Amino acid sequence: MGLTARIQSNISTAIESARSISTATGTYASKFQAAHGSANNIFTDLSAVASVSTSYDLFGDLSSAGPLINSIGDNFRINEIFNLQLINQSETSGITAFGGATDIPILSSAGSVVNIGAGGRFNYDDPRGLAVTPATADTITIRGTGARYEIMVIGSNA
Repeated sequence: MGLTARIQSNISTAIESARSISTATGTYASKFQAAHGSANNIFTDLSAVASVSTSYDLFGDLSSAGPLINSIGDNFRINEIFNLQLINQSETSGITAFGGATDIPILSSAGSVVNIGAGGRFNYDDPRGLAVTPATADTITIRGTGARYEIMVIGSNA
């Protein structure tokens, strides 16, 4: 007689903005069950755009952007994106996201950008998952010198 186990997990997250507004909440359990797997990684950061731009390498293969690092200091990858949120914390200036040669294809064409006005937010949600392609479509670039922003990426490394 064999032993059978069933493990079920829920990923819940919340980001509170500097203005004490709940900017990103949700429970991502069955919603992100996909043919390719389910969400098992969450990356968040609250930062300011460095000099001209800041890049995040979701697959961890570009030395210029460096790998993602989790809360205990381990490197990890995101191969598939289910949810991405960018919140502009600036009250006076906008930020621009994407548009770089190796940025993920969030929009319909390569090189397209998203402009996020002061205090604005961009949300991308795909329960089927958006594939991250190593070296060619695996970064998120944010521009807007000195502007503060929050980023959250929920994805899978499966």
